[in-house]
Amino acid sequence: DHIVCESPRFELKYPSVMRDPLMNALFQDEKAMLPSLPFFLSMTESELTARRERHRLEFGKTSLFLDLVHKETGELVGSGGFREIFVSDTDAAEGRRAEWGCVITPVWQKKGVCAETYAAAIKYVVEEFQVQIITASTTSEVMKGFLSRRGFTVRNSARKDESTGLVWTDLELSVKGGEGGEGGGVGGGKNK
Repeated sequence: DHIVCESPRFELKYPSVMRDPLMNALFQDEKAMLPSLPFFLSMTESELTARRERHRLEFGKTSLFLDLVHKETGELVGSGGFREIFVSDTDAAEGRRAEWGCVITPVWQKKGVCAETYAAAIKYVVEEFQVQIITASTTSEVMKGFLSRRGFTVRNSARKDESTGLVWTDLELSVKGGEGGEGGGVGGGKNK
């Protein structure tokens, strides 16, 4: 059960098969997924499990999804990390980039989990992959505010997904100098 990095209260772990049922339940939880990520609710158990398997195959290469686990209780509190990481020489024109995202179980929402695990994950990806730009896409005004307070700026504010009808805001943060805005963009976590 490999710990990738940690924050004061949470371990950010490799996406373990033993947590697949809990993670699948999270992605089927309307309170966690609506209104921002409704497309997960229509996925079958086998599709969700296949998605997790893809995360394991791509882990540390082109993505870095992490299981967020409470240190004291061992409880799974969410999933966070990077859907895509672009760090090859062919990506040089765009810079070394990673797209961050996070989903927290309803019982742990509004308890600082996102901020705490964000800080640890960003620090890790900057140190380990020399990422220079963090991107994020959201349909949530709350998440847009969270990211803006950490120095993200809006790149595109009205990208409509025709298949879901959702309107996405794309944001970006430069971390070239190790800066990350309020809440410790690249600080706040201890890497393993």
